[in-house]
Amino acid sequence: MLAFFNVKINLLKELPDTAMIEFIKKIFKKYREQIAYLFFGGLTTLVSIAVSSLFYYVIFGKTHNILSNVISEIVAITFAYITNKLFVFCSKTNDFKSLLKEIVSFYLLRAASTLLNIGAMYLLVDIWHFEFIVCKIIVTVVVIILNYIFSKLFVFKKKTAVEEPSVTAADSQGATDD
Repeated sequence: MLAFFNVKINLLKELPDTAMIEFIKKIFKKYREQIAYLFFGGLTTLVSIAVSSLFYYVIFGKTHNILSNVISEIVAITFAYITNKLFVFCSKTNDFKSLLKEIVSFYLLRAASTLLNIGAMYLLVDIWHFEFIVCKIIVTVVVIILNYIFSKLFVFKKKTAVEEPSVTAADSQGATDD
C-alpha cells in the first residue's frame, strides 16, 4: 500500500509546474464543495473548541462543561450557517420565506447534532472522566461528518429542476377567450 502512494507522489513530482497547477485546479473544481466544507468545517471546529475551552478552562475554572459547550455551539452554528450558505453550498434564496426556511432547517438540524455533542461530552467527561479536550476533538469530528450530510441532503439541497408555475384550466381557458 505504501508503495502505491510513493509511486503516486513520484509521478506528481515529475509533472511540470503548469501540469501540476492544472492537476490541482481539476481536483479543486471536481471536489470544490467538499474542500470548502472541510476548510470551513475546520474553522468552525476551531471556533467551537476555542470558545468551549475559553469558557470551560478560563471563565468557569474547569466547571460547567455543559454550559461551555452550549455557548460554543451557538457561536459555532452561527458561524457555520454563514460560511456554509455563502462559501460551501453557495445557496441563493429568492425571498424571505425561503431564507427563513433555510435558517430554521439549518438550526434545527444543528440543534440535533448539538444534543449529540452535549450528550457525548457529558458521558465522556462528566461520567467516564476522560480528558475534556481529547473528547471535544473526537466528538467534533463525528459531528462535522453528520452536519455535512444533514446540510447537503436537507438544508442546501440543489433544486433538480426549475419549478414552473402550474397552468390551471381557468388560466388556459382565459387565454383562448381573447
